[in-house]
Amino acid sequence: MSKKRKNAYSRRKNTGYFYSDAVSRVDFYTASEDWLEYIQTNVKPSTFANYTYLIRRHIQPFFGKLLLSRLTRSELEAFMREKQTNGRLKCKGGVSAKYLKDMVSVVKAVAAFGEQRYGIPSSIRYSGAVRLERKDISLPTKSQRTRLRDNLLRDSSLASLGILIAVYTGMRIGEVCGLRWEDVDLRRGVICVRRTAQRIADNRGGTTLVVGTPKTFSSARSIPIAPELKERLLMIKSPRGYVVTGTETPAEPATLRRRFLTFLRRTGLPHMRFHALRHLFASSCIEQRFDISAVSELLGHANKSTTLDLYVHSSMEVKKRYMHRFKL
Repeated sequence: MSKKRKNAYSRRKNTGYFYSDAVSRVDFYTASEDWLEYIQTNVKPSTFANYTYLIRRHIQPFFGKLLLSRLTRSELEAFMREKQTNGRLKCKGGVSAKYLKDMVSVVKAVAAFGEQRYGIPSSIRYSGAVRLERKDISLPTKSQRTRLRDNLLRDSSLASLGILIAVYTGMRIGEVCGLRWEDVDLRRGVICVRRTAQRIADNRGGTTLVVGTPKTFSSARSIPIAPELKERLLMIKSPRGYVVTGTETPAEPATLRRRFLTFLRRTGLPHMRFHALRHLFASSCIEQRFDISAVSELLGHANKSTTLDLYVHSSMEVKKRYMHRFKL
């Protein structure tokens, strides 16, 4: 062995990154497939389906047969630029910052797995996280909130009841669709969030609607029922099955989103995403001086910082009141 090769051999061995020439030729495709096999029994089926989709539809097509040992920060940054510009699969444009962050996390997880499984050193696993740009959420004005509430309370459809539940609890759309009447204790005045409904990719190239456990451990929670919501729930004459459908079949989140948009158009309210109702709930709680710890628990967050960073937005009306009192 030459002196140069001996020194390289010694450096790899002393740093714990000793690997054979055969292992050093492991490419990203192989490592990512091995990683999927490794995690399959340790994560929720919905999480595994999401990781599989990200890897096979977004990540593998970009990195292809790139050797894992040559996966550098510059390669990762090129991937990020591509996805920010042309990342959408079904239309033109780039993916959202949140979606990109998820993809980068998966790439780093595969790199860390390669370091653990094959002993291939990674130069990206400790690189900085993707910075998310905080977007201002346009929330309804006070008069629009009143119109939203009044129209929902008057509407007798189960879809409107699902929307009303989101307004008064801040529940995620999947949690609303997965809510069963057995989770609603009107005597105690509590809603128990025990499951979530979502559509995930299957092994046949399609998707299937599944009902599983909530997003995280802290997402499983009990939410006291506000008086107006309780009154509306008591109007249901024969509660059974899933709340939004009244049957043993859960509602499709996509269907509830469409019905929400239809409701907004019918009542003359401005366009907003269903998830904006979660922002609206959190912001309303803060405006009414709810304790931030209580709001965090109601939303199912693991800590208060998540609540403050993502969901608490003061309306322009509140900001104007603050500035009207401002003095130096």
